[in-house]
Amino acid sequence: MTQDLPHTIASRGDTGRLTAVPLVIAIVLGMLAAVLLAVPTTGTRVAGLVIAVITGFLVWVWRRNKRITDRLEPGVIDVPSTVFFLGSRVPARFRRLVKQGTTDTVDLTARLVLKEWVRYRQGTDTRTASEEIQSIPVEVVRAWDGRHVIGEMLLEIPAFPPSFAATDNTVSWELHVDMTFADGFTEDSVIPLWVVPAAQRSDLQRLGLM
Repeated sequence: MTQDLPHTIASRGDTGRLTAVPLVIAIVLGMLAAVLLAVPTTGTRVAGLVIAVITGFLVWVWRRNKRITDRLEPGVIDVPSTVFFLGSRVPARFRRLVKQGTTDTVDLTARLVLKEWVRYRQGTDTRTASEEIQSIPVEVVRAWDGRHVIGEMLLEIPAFPPSFAATDNTVSWELHVDMTFADGFTEDSVIPLWVVPAAQRSDLQRLGLM
């Protein structure tokens, strides 16, 4: 794919990872666990042990996030437009800058994911639920420029449903890109896509949004 792709959409989740937050929480919980474990009662020590396990998990999250941000910039896709139409075929180029380590990948896969989120009341409780409705494999052609992991692809957007966002219900499309490097390091990027009916194309062009 050599055509011009003037628009860029950033990934969600690996953009601006808050590497310090889990560490700060872990330090506070670690201090609390140490106090509870020092109290000579069974119930208090059990609580201290549980908090210590949570602390260990948060330290692992922090180390994982820091390792990712030290090695990689957030992933992006280059596309013709930031709006996608139902039933369309959209060329896209995935890019992720490698700051440290090898740029060689042994596996680079992608899929279009349809998800629904809903908030509802059950009795006096308010509950939320999220479900992956559909997962569509996307063929990826791998490439390198010495600094980026690059994947060329053609996104085939299904004919239904469009993206939808309301207070208690959302329907969302995402592009998931999974990478495995030659040294065993793995990471993924989740890129949100806004999908609308093809009938809205002329309205968006008139408003200058394309």
